Amino acid sequence: MNYEPVTPMKFLKSNCIGKFVCVRGTVIRVSTIKPILLSMNFLCAKCRGEKTVTMNDGKFDCPGSCLVCKNKSMIPDRHSSITTDWQKVRL
Repeated sequence: MNYEPVTPMKFLKSNCIGKFVCVRGTVIRVSTIKPILLSMNFLCAKCRGEKTVTMNDGKFDCPGSCLVCKNKSMIPDRHSSITTDWQKVRL
């Protein structure tokens, strides 16, 4: 509130991603606050080597193989996951 300049919704494009903008409108629907996955560590089942994977769009993506021994069995370390809150607001 009281943030200038007010950006018209028709000018909200990809160049506004990651920036704080002010729009004027009516909130129609709000979703619940959910966690979104940013990154997670994986442990190799054979050599216990560790690999950190950054998740794209919060989607779980297991790495292909271990960097050390090339084993394809990777175990997710759920305690090392980094998340952030996410919410959808429709205007």
